[in-house]
Amino acid sequence: MNITLTNINSGPLYASLDSKGVEWREWVFNNLQRDCNPKDMLALMVSSGWEVEAARLALDEALTALGKPPQQVLRFVRPYIRTPENYLDCGDIVAQVLFSLQSPRIVLLDNLLSAEECDRLIDLASEKGLKKSDVVDQEEGGFVAHHARTSSGTYFTRSENAWVARIEKRLAQISEWPVTHAEGLQILRYEIGQEYRPHFDWFRTDMPGSAKQLAQGGQRLGTFILYLSDVVAGGSTIFPTLGIEVFPRKGAGVFFTDVDEQGKPEQKSLHGGSPVIKGTKIVATYWQRESVY
Repeated sequence: MNITLTNINSGPLYASLDSKGVEWREWVFNNLQRDCNPKDMLALMVSSGWEVEAARLALDEALTALGKPPQQVLRFVRPYIRTPENYLDCGDIVAQVLFSLQSPRIVLLDNLLSAEECDRLIDLASEKGLKKSDVVDQEEGGFVAHHARTSSGTYFTRSENAWVARIEKRLAQISEWPVTHAEGLQILRYEIGQEYRPHFDWFRTDMPGSAKQLAQGGQRLGTFILYLSDVVAGGSTIFPTLGIEVFPRKGAGVFFTDVDEQGKPEQKSLHGGSPVIKGTKIVATYWQRESVY
């Protein structure tokens, strides 16, 4: 490895760049200063043991330090929430980062919605009327009732009203993914004993029923679960493969990617909603798609 020194200090702004030691740090700076193609560098770094997202961030950190624009083309085509600080400016509200996991990407945010927004979404959903929730039929591609999902719910069309439009814009901004590439908000209500057993949000490309869904915006790439109510007991969002359990808190939300750094279905994104033991759980889900939905 051809190493040259730089006069740029280490620090928190270069966490990914410094994660593999000084030799890799200097290799990255040296080759960027020589105007090597960042995409070629990314490929070499990954083949040498770097995780894709860490390599991309390291390159962006070095480009920024050198006064060059970050290479957005190096980003894989999926929604992603960056957490450089403990608070995220969402445009019209400031959310607090409570938990962050890199692989799979999971971010738990508090104050993602105001109490007024939560209450208004619940009221609007009630006015539309809630019916028994359904799931995608893997054989036919339509929606059918299933014993694994026992909630009731309803859908908003995209930007159906000012409240929905404002929230969609906020989620799109922090995940750097356009509103046009997302389904409308879905509101779900879980009473005592109701649950949603572990499942994936991405569509199985080997099942005939998925073709119909994939034709309407491509694969699901990112998921937001927004908690519109507090729950006295139970009703947590579980990631059984990871051993993670997120408890509902009104106004909070959890984001996770449905595909990995290479765009393949993320097997570790298996998740579900545990049975409500006491109280009522009301959530909004927001699915982000590969293309215009």
